[in-house]
Amino acid sequence: MQIDYSKYSLYDLLDVKENIDAQRHPERYQRLCAEIELRRKNGEFEEIELEEDEDDDEEDEFFIEFSSEGSGTGRKLFIFGFLLVNLAVLALIIPKYMVSDIKDIHKYTATIDTIECHKEEIVDEETDRVSTYFDLHIGIEPDIFSAVNISQGRCKKIARNLAAGSEASIWH
Repeated sequence: MQIDYSKYSLYDLLDVKENIDAQRHPERYQRLCAEIELRRKNGEFEEIELEEDEDDDEEDEFFIEFSSEGSGTGRKLFIFGFLLVNLAVLALIIPKYMVSDIKDIHKYTATIDTIECHKEEIVDEETDRVSTYFDLHIGIEPDIFSAVNISQGRCKKIARNLAAGSEASIWH
């Protein structure tokens, strides 16, 4: 079966040329190259280059170009405005990531009502794997403060050192 490349569009011919296995189909490749060369001689390539240039204008590209002529005032104003906008954005974002100094945080002292080290086992139904978690719950009426997923040793050590009736300082 012979392929009639004369019925292909120029785009299709170029696509076939990029994807054809020239070593496996040498006759087809030669006919394809001959058809492309014929169309190049007929001027079809100039038309396609003009069409591609028109499409470039439609792309969503953003370029800022400054002329090398003149005093450069526009360029300087743009750079100054750009820096000013970036500084304003940073001034709004950075405070959200700042950590307050401990002396600026409110501290209050309260008496511990209850303290317990709570063990929780969770079974993963897919793998039947059992995971053990230890949570420390400190009750100071009317609130309960928790340290979740800590090691068993740390949980028991804190529970021993902080007994019910002792004073605890809390910062918030």
